[in-house]
Amino acid sequence: MNIKTLKKNITDAIWDFVFRFLARREKFIISLSLMDDVSGSYWPLDVRGKTVVDIGADWGNSPLYWRWRGARKVIAYESDQNVRSRLELLALLHGSSEARGDWLEVHGAWDGSYPDADVLKMDCEGCEGCLDVKMLAKYSQWAIVLHPPGHAYPAPTLHLIPLLQSVGGHRLHKNALRPEQRTKFTDGCEEEVWIKA
Repeated sequence: MNIKTLKKNITDAIWDFVFRFLARREKFIISLSLMDDVSGSYWPLDVRGKTVVDIGADWGNSPLYWRWRGARKVIAYESDQNVRSRLELLALLHGSSEARGDWLEVHGAWDGSYPDADVLKMDCEGCEGCLDVKMLAKYSQWAIVLHPPGHAYPAPTLHLIPLLQSVGGHRLHKNALRPEQRTKFTDGCEEEVWIKA
């Protein structure tokens, strides 16, 4: 290991410590308890050294997860302006000294585009109904979270299941949602993670 690599590893470790300290003290950044949910949904994806498109980045739990798993860059889409501000702060707090903030590119609501990247993750409470499944071929790996149709998720998603299967996807697991969001798929499932890894 050369001096430059050692310095980068030490700097990254310091930033990891600072971020974890702030995350425990300041809930406005991220709840680390959410990391368990993220890791449970996306652990098969190998993102080390890759670019990840994260549609539905929320408070930063999934972009941070990608960063901790070694992603080179995360292109995040999030419709809520308050959340985007927190994502930008997250990028600054968790960047290395050479690339402070460069690892995370933050955009507004997903516009239906499919940026060049290695991995796609979509968990946007309804926009998956607009997913063009043929575009998944552009990515070596992907994870799509399907939400049941209902008042909170206007776009239908049940039609995507056979399409995701046809392009190599399989259902990783079912998630339980908060009680106020519980409208179910026909098989009683409350949320499904479909993945190709």
